[in-house]
This record gives sequence, structure tokens and C-alpha cells, in this order.
Amino acid sequence: MTEKRGSKILSIIFFILAGLSAIGWVLFYGYVSAMACAFGSPNGNCRTRMPWELQGEDFIFLVVTPGVIFLVFLGLGLLTRPR
Repeated sequence: MTEKRGSKILSIIFFILAGLSAIGWVLFYGYVSAMACAFGSPNGNCRTRMPWELQGEDFIFLVVTPGVIFLVFLGLGLLTRPR
């Protein structure tokens, strides 16, 4: 009985971490995009690029890495679910 309870608590923790990482992903992307506009455009006239418009290191740093972190927490949450 305690094994299922511990597994359920662990699963809930991983799902909460997945949710927090998804929220953090969006906030981090918005923050970095705003800083890029603030320091990269002399007239302050720029737009935020969508994630699928990014290339190279920007795509890896802003999309792939946070996405992998989110998927790892989500996968761990699914694996530790009580059956």
C-alpha cells in the first residue's frame, strides 16, 4: 500500500515539475526575445520571432533544450504512475 502511495506522490511531483518547466519555458522564451529586441534593434522596432522561425544555436537553446526538459519530467511522471 505504501509503495503505491509513494509512487503516486512521486508521479504528482514529476507532473508538477513538467507544468512548471512548461510555464518557465514560455516565460524564458519571452524574456530572451524581449532582451534581443531591446539590445539588438537600434530603433526598438522589432518583433518576437516564433519558435519555428529560429535556426541554429537559437533554436537549440530556446526550443530544444527546454522541450527536452519538459518531456523528461512528463515521461518520468508517466513512468512512475501507480498501476
